[in-house]
Amino acid sequence: MSFAGYRIESQGIRKSYMVLPRSDREASEMSWQLEDNVAVWNHPNWTTRVDLRTAPSLTLSSQSTQKSLTVSLSPRDATCEMGEGDFMPVGDSYVRQGDLIAHFPEKSPFHFGFEAYFCALPSAPDQQILEVWLSVQTSKLESNPQLRLRLQTTGEGVKATESQSVPRADVSSGLYLFQDKTLGIMIHPLDQSDSMLERDEDGEWTLVTFGRFMEKGVIRRMRLRIVACNGTISDSQWIAWMQSFADSPLPLTA
Repeated sequence: MSFAGYRIESQGIRKSYMVLPRSDREASEMSWQLEDNVAVWNHPNWTTRVDLRTAPSLTLSSQSTQKSLTVSLSPRDATCEMGEGDFMPVGDSYVRQGDLIAHFPEKSPFHFGFEAYFCALPSAPDQQILEVWLSVQTSKLESNPQLRLRLQTTGEGVKATESQSVPRADVSSGLYLFQDKTLGIMIHPLDQSDSMLERDEDGEWTLVTFGRFMEKGVIRRMRLRIVACNGTISDSQWIAWMQSFADSPLPLTA
């Protein structure tokens, strides 16, 4: 992502970063296969599919069980009513250094554009770990961009409860688990104040991100990790992953 010349906000704090290449994760022989704005990542036991043709969606599905998790992303303006069919078409998508990058330029009726960055992280053969970076920016003098992530899975979803054994509360407050703790979504602590998990009358879960006032010349961004496993993951392992995520350095990309 090109962030040079912009201010990047995280939890309301504005910081300036130089654009540097990523160096905090191992190189992988696997890579995204991208064709006609549909990308597929084949892990030994999981398949990850990202469809960018209309409203972008991400699906992780197990090759040996019936487990799956779909995340559908919808842009909205927190202060304006929009039709359910309104979506922002992808302007460009490509694979760079093993990561999938998609740009959604600003287009009416939306007053902002956004980018999505998908990074498959090294994991065990029965697991798939995906880090997603989202960023929004506007050319308007004022805007209230919001990205809504609808979560679809056949299992129940719960928010991880705080445990006395956890040294820091921030490693559990942004952790959401599904399908008997075999699927999970982690929100980085710096971004938890800009995210909220909602449940509608039909039991569908939606992660609402951003939504605060934003002015021209600012980029606001957030990070989340999605973890999928064929077997149940222990609470201690979830907390260890969340703590590692919380302590990881900010990704600085060109």
